[in-house]
Amino acid sequence: MLSSDLLREWELCLIGVLSGMEMMAVYDLLRIWRNLRRPHILRVNVEDVLFGVFCGLWMFLRFLHSNDGRIRWYVLFSLVLGMLLWRRSLSPLIVGGLTAVLRTLGRGLSFAGTILVKIVKFCGKPLKKGVKWFRIIFAVGFRTRDHGGTASNRQGGRSRGSEASQ
Repeated sequence: MLSSDLLREWELCLIGVLSGMEMMAVYDLLRIWRNLRRPHILRVNVEDVLFGVFCGLWMFLRFLHSNDGRIRWYVLFSLVLGMLLWRRSLSPLIVGGLTAVLRTLGRGLSFAGTILVKIVKFCGKPLKKGVKWFRIIFAVGFRTRDHGGTASNRQGGRSRGSEASQ
């Protein structure tokens, strides 16, 4: 039977491996984001620095909680082992697969948007004329009610002289 101290050390080692895998999974999300957009060297460097700071704080808090803040070298090695395991096993599948799926989805949405714009442009011209006629008829209808006046005003036909005097 293993002692409780030895079991605790193995548990810390397993936590290190899983933490390394988690860090690489989060970094894969960053890599997928970069694959979908055109990377700029300054932005990539800033993202990497922020990611490093975030991971450093995350690991510090995790080890502070699980090991009372004591640094054990085997835990750091297990962290690196977890990162390597993730990078060599699931990372290429996830990054390649999700990038392909998201690009296809983006192209499909772009194509649908292009078709929608063409439909709106095609239907927009006749609708614009219809709206214009509707506004004219609607405005004339209100003018006859608001102004009252002569029969020619009620029919919507004003003379040039009456428009100039207003």
